[in-house]
Amino acid sequence: MILPFGFYLRRRLPETLHRTDAGQPAEAAADKVSLVGPILLGLGMIMSFTTSTYVLLYMTTYASHTTAPGPGTSFGASVSNGFCGFFFAVLGGWLSDKFGESG
Repeated sequence: MILPFGFYLRRRLPETLHRTDAGQPAEAAADKVSLVGPILLGLGMIMSFTTSTYVLLYMTTYASHTTAPGPGTSFGASVSNGFCGFFFAVLGGWLSDKFGESG
């Protein structure tokens, strides 16, 4: 269902302009090295988010089967965790827009 929308969008976007100046090979290598830090940071963030998501999703099952509070309390803890995650994601986006780097 998304394929027609993708084709429509692709037909409407302007083409990317090609660079007319041929950059030096040393500059290209320096550009690649400067991207290593942000790429590793992004991979680390994705891995930590994925791991914490799996752990927190399993915690409801684990808590309801092994601890005394029972399924209702463990489900409530999972719901409150989801609400906090939503709240702080919105807060982080707002702070990023307000204090983030412009440019």
